[in-house]
Amino acid sequence: IFIDPGNFGENELYVYNRFRQEVFYQKNYNNDWKGTDPSGAPLPAGTYFYSFQPLTGKVLNGTISIVR
Repeated sequence: IFIDPGNFGENELYVYNRFRQEVFYQKNYNNDWKGTDPSGAPLPAGTYFYSFQPLTGKVLNGTISIVR
């Protein structure tokens, strides 16, 4: 989702589906999410919403599309 999330220091990434249900969470995200749920199963194609929360700094929100 980000080129270098390490620039943000400690952080958290939340990903939600269109029903605003959390489908992925990672503390200290390191740009390694592969479009999967917590068990590693691929998420269906669609648009998802993310919230990237650095320990300090501005929260970044947006969308990401998974195309299969």
